[in-house]
Amino acid sequence: MPMPRFRTAALLLLLTLLAGFAGESQAQTAEPSNHYNADEGTTLSGFGGALLHYSTVDGDARMQVGAGGALLVNGRYTVGVYGMLMVPTIERTVFDPRITSSDSMLLDIGFNHGGLWAGYAVNPKNKLQVGINSLFGIGAFRAPEVNGRDRVYVLSPFLSVQYSATSWMRLELQGGYRAVLSENDLDLFRNTDQGAPFGGLALKFGVFD
Repeated sequence: MPMPRFRTAALLLLLTLLAGFAGESQAQTAEPSNHYNADEGTTLSGFGGALLHYSTVDGDARMQVGAGGALLVNGRYTVGVYGMLMVPTIERTVFDPRITSSDSMLLDIGFNHGGLWAGYAVNPKNKLQVGINSLFGIGAFRAPEVNGRDRVYVLSPFLSVQYSATSWMRLELQGGYRAVLSENDLDLFRNTDQGAPFGGLALKFGVFD
């Protein structure tokens, strides 16, 4: 992936974080009762659940399914891990002699990534909550026919709207941009940019107070 796109995603993440901090500062002035103070100490809770993202990979619409889990600090800060897998795989005909010695080969290419999940809830006390998040992952495009892979680094900043369905279940809508930086060991997509906007859904179960 071209570096300018990756820098754009990093800049988007920085701007959303700055917006979140500005929102927190304003909320502290308007609603001090919604925030924890030193006397109350630090509270820890957590959740786990399913993730579903919809986007494009090399121009083809695909779903990415996975799961994640995280620790919640004061009900506001999310620190956790995630993993995702593209379904179904993508078929591409390859003519590159670096990959196969034959004239052409049909490759069944998969895509998976996983890593860290960080987030910040702007209004954690509300039933409908707004959040600023990002996924920081490492993964690969894999082609089992040639026993090879293109290692990738993934940065996915996104905004979320979360609904508190019950005390132990949350339903979250997500929207953001997936930036992909590839080492291009095999150049399975001819060095094209695999970054794309995405929409997502998360179903979380746990303790959120």
